[in-house]
Amino acid sequence: MASRCSQKPVATAPPGPTLAAAAAGWLAFMASSNSRNGSHDQSLPTPRFVHTDVLSAYSTGCSPSTPDAYIRALARQYPINSASDNQPRPAIAIADYGLHSAVKTAMACDREGVDYLVALRVRVVAQRAYRTWGEKTGELILLAMDETGWLSLVGLTNRGFLGGADRGRPRVDWRDLEEYGDGVIALTGMPGGGGILSAAIEHSANPAEPIEALGLTRRLMELYPNRLYLELAFHGNSAENWSIADW
Repeated sequence: MASRCSQKPVATAPPGPTLAAAAAGWLAFMASSNSRNGSHDQSLPTPRFVHTDVLSAYSTGCSPSTPDAYIRALARQYPINSASDNQPRPAIAIADYGLHSAVKTAMACDREGVDYLVALRVRVVAQRAYRTWGEKTGELILLAMDETGWLSLVGLTNRGFLGGADRGRPRVDWRDLEEYGDGVIALTGMPGGGGILSAAIEHSANPAEPIEALGLTRRLMELYPNRLYLELAFHGNSAENWSIADW
């Protein structure tokens, strides 16, 4: 059963000792892959595919699965044994609407030998203090790179819930993102699933030239220099199809 989102400020201590060390190799690969020529350091091991857009039962009405269920399934898919000694450990980012699942996810990852990428899913609006009629929202997925990033996610969670949550989901504005942007990697959210750029494309008068989406991209690049990643996904939805084709 999905739990209700608490509106109490969360703790400021990272969820276990895995935060900095566990994600270091995977985040280093992401950073090296973000070079202008699209290549990455060949001396780094090729990482496994990592799920970075996962919702658990801690996001009300979004998933029936607990973080523990996801991590046990991942551990079965990528068993850690003598044959995997030279392979990077499996990793996962549970990106819920809030950090309510962070401690339980960290404990499950530590038990199964899975690297934990701490993540947060937020709704971005133009002005958090006011809720206008027909307000446009777009989602961002934010991953903590280190303890500074963890504190940034804590700040956004507290601000998003205490300052105007939207149906149990943290609601922040651009000033919040700027204030709590240190140590954070940003993903643009799933096409056709509420991602901040896909929402702008879908509402554009000309999806082939989504002027608003391009403006949002430039703004995000300023907030997250060399730390912004475009999320692409296709689940058979026609909106996802043309969103991916345009980008």
